[in-house]
Amino acid sequence: MEIVIVCIGGFHLDGIVKEQIKEVIEVAEQMSEEILQELEKIDSIKIMRIGTRIPITLPQRINTELIQALKMFNHLYINIHINHPDELTSESRDAILALANNGIPLGSQSVLLKGINDDYDILKKLFQQLIQIKVKPYYLYQCDKVKGCEDYIVDIQKGIDIINKLCNQISGFAIPKFVVDTPEMGKMILAPCSMSGTDEDIFYFSNSNGQCSYKNVK
Repeated sequence: MEIVIVCIGGFHLDGIVKEQIKEVIEVAEQMSEEILQELEKIDSIKIMRIGTRIPITLPQRINTELIQALKMFNHLYINIHINHPDELTSESRDAILALANNGIPLGSQSVLLKGINDDYDILKKLFQQLIQIKVKPYYLYQCDKVKGCEDYIVDIQKGIDIINKLCNQISGFAIPKFVVDTPEMGKMILAPCSMSGTDEDIFYFSNSNGQCSYKNVK
């Protein structure tokens, strides 16, 4: 069994509000450490994976104390949420390398977003830079069809084409799985491919659990 824990990202506040938020974060982190300790006692849990943007949005939080606490857990992986190479500031790089150099396995996941990163050169730069700082690109998600995100949804075929082109140009180790979260069956790999066929704007997928369909948005 694998447990996935999602952590909040950073934010920027001033004055007394910032101090109050800091106290809340410290309490939350103490609770998180206690939760991880209890989870590690459960024999059926083999992997604990933390999904977070903190190394990107609040890199100064990756300090010696936090790293030493994370090193206590033998089955812990961290997945960093990052969508564009411009997010990799020098501070973020230092924070990520501090985690990696202390033996904490790192992966990344990104969302394909129209007008932001739906471009071959941008994603190539992102994935290559992640590998250089010891982060394995893990997932590239098709943007979910949720309210408020309509303008960011990319034609699925464009994402497939970008990943397939990347497969011929950069190391396979730097290629993430391009996936879509289907309502019926969860994640389906689009590229490099569980797609079994198409009918105009309908994509069909299959795996060991059966078959499902997904309507494309252009």
